[in-house]
Amino acid sequence: MPSSSRGRGRRSRAPGSPSARDARRALEAVLDGAVPLGGDDPLLPAWSLLARSGPGRAVAREFVAEGLRVVETVLDHGVYPLAALVVSPGEVASHEPSAIARAVTVIDRARATGASIRVAARDAFRKLAGVSKPRGFLAIARIPGGMTVDGSCASLAVERGLGLAVVGTADPGNVGTLVRTAVAFGVRACFAVDGAVDPFHPKVLRATAGHLLPVATAGWAELVSACRRHGVATAALVGRDTGDALDRVAIPAGPLVVCVGSEGHGLGDRARDATFRWTIPMARAESLNAAVACAIALWVVSRR
Repeated sequence: MPSSSRGRGRRSRAPGSPSARDARRALEAVLDGAVPLGGDDPLLPAWSLLARSGPGRAVAREFVAEGLRVVETVLDHGVYPLAALVVSPGEVASHEPSAIARAVTVIDRARATGASIRVAARDAFRKLAGVSKPRGFLAIARIPGGMTVDGSCASLAVERGLGLAVVGTADPGNVGTLVRTAVAFGVRACFAVDGAVDPFHPKVLRATAGHLLPVATAGWAELVSACRRHGVATAALVGRDTGDALDRVAIPAGPLVVCVGSEGHGLGDRARDATFRWTIPMARAESLNAAVACAIALWVVSRR
């Protein structure tokens, strides 16, 4: 019997997964009644500034979270409430049916939190996203008040929790990786210290994949003072032969902030102010990437 060519070239679907037509219809339905965000909307320049300006984010106390996965994770964590969700329907409708179905779910979830749902054409969306290849899905998230150094240290003291201080690190990808690593190992609060890149920079957020923590901005002296005031120990990660080997130290059981410096410069003289100075034993390499060193240290501390 000759084999049939019927169905050749068609992409198979897992049982129960939506067809492209069904997914697009669901997207149209969930966006029915959403307010268009046009080029003359006064919110467009105000929101566009959030993707391009750290001072703009600081004044507005809002930031842009771009991409379905990032927005989904921001919603899951619940640290930063959504003010608005902006969708480019044509862009999202071009995705795989499973991704469109996820987008529909996230839109429903965002609407349930009280976020406004807006739709934007591709050109308006590009202005808003601040990235060269936007993915048609972003949120405007609020930065709650009260994220201060003193408040974060007080919370760590009560919870006997773990914090991370990112000191002077200017590379957004590194900072994003540090924050994502911190979330993975149970860190409760993050401190951006002495010129560390804005933790709400779009490239930082993309590197975190939406895994965000409460972040307080501070100078080194302010952080050390607040930690001492609340009985929170500090551990500086330092270069080889300048601290106690991490595999031989007794990890303190109380509240602790692990401090990591920038690539190349480290913490410098700041390390003298820390309660502990730890180094990671290595065979030959002179140093480790800051994110790698931080991951090792947090893993060790998380096992205490």
